[in-house]
Amino acid sequence: MASIATVGATHHLEALEPLRAAYARSGIVEIPVVTTDLPGAAELREVASGVDAVLLVYPRLRSPSTVVAWPAIVAEAGRRVPIGLVPAHRRSVERFAATAAAVHERRRDGHSESSVALLAQRSRRYIDLAGRIKRLLADGDVSPDSIFWWPADEIVRDDLTRGLGYGLATAVYVGHGRPSGWVGYAGIRAHHVAEVDDATALVVSLACQTLSRRRVGLSFGEALVAQGSAAATIGAVSVTNHIANARWSLRLAGALINGASTAGELLAAAEPDLDVGRCYRLIGDPMAPLLDAPGARSAARSLTDDVVYQPEPAEVLP
Repeated sequence: MASIATVGATHHLEALEPLRAAYARSGIVEIPVVTTDLPGAAELREVASGVDAVLLVYPRLRSPSTVVAWPAIVAEAGRRVPIGLVPAHRRSVERFAATAAAVHERRRDGHSESSVALLAQRSRRYIDLAGRIKRLLADGDVSPDSIFWWPADEIVRDDLTRGLGYGLATAVYVGHGRPSGWVGYAGIRAHHVAEVDDATALVVSLACQTLSRRRVGLSFGEALVAQGSAAATIGAVSVTNHIANARWSLRLAGALINGASTAGELLAAAEPDLDVGRCYRLIGDPMAPLLDAPGARSAARSLTDDVVYQPEPAEVLP
C-alpha cells in the first residue's frame, strides 16, 4: 500500500483536505506532519523514512531551489523518495488540492488510458531529441495512439494550449525555457493555459529555469500547479546542459515504458544523475497518477487530425 507524508503548517494541511480525502479513497496512507518552520535536510530524511513520497508546503517567499537541494530525498539504504513542493498561498494550495484530487478520481473511474504529448521548440536539436523520445516509446511497445507529436513546426500556440487543457497524463517539452515560461511556440506563459477543462497530470520541462524565481513572482512551473493547470510539474531551477537533459530524457522515457504510474515514480525510476538532479525539482503531487481524463485522448487525436500547419512568427526571447 502506497504512503505519503504531507508536511506543512496546520492551516496548509487543512487547505490540502480535498487531496488528503482523495488519497484515502485511493488507498494511499497519508501521514500528516505539522511544522511551523521549513524542515531541514535531516528532518526531511526522517520524515521520508518508511513512506513512498513526501508533499511539502513551503513558504511563498522561498524559491524551489532553496527549499530542497534535490528532487528526491535519500532515505534509508539509499532509497530515493520523491518530494513534491507546493508554494504556500492559501488560495493556490486549495486550488492545487482540488486539481490533484480530480486527477486521482481518474483512477477511481476505472479509466486506464495514459497518453504522452511531446512538445519541442522549433529548432533541429530539440525536434531531433523529441523524435528520439518518440521512437524510444514506440520501440518500447507504447501504443502509437497514446503518443501525440506536437512540435512547434507542426502546431501553433493556440492549438497547443487547447491540447494542454484536455487532461492528458503527461506532457514533455524540450527547448529553451525562462522563469516565465517556454520560449517555443512564440512563447508559452502560465496565463496561456490558466483556463483548462482538465488538468494535465504531469508537465515535464526539459529546459532551463522554468522553476527559477528570477524576476518573477512565481516561476512558470509553480504557476501551472498553483492555478490548477497541472497536478505536478518537473522543471529546472537553473540553467541546464542540453546533453545532460538528453540523457535524462531517455531515462524518463524508459521509466514510462516500464510502467511508472505516478509523477513521483517516474522521477525516482529515471533517477537523475548529479548534474541533472541538482537542477530539477518536482512541484505538486508526487502521487499524481499518470492517467488521462476521460475523453482526453480522443480530443487530443481530433486536435492532431484537424490541425492545419501555419508558420508561426519568430519566437521571441523574453
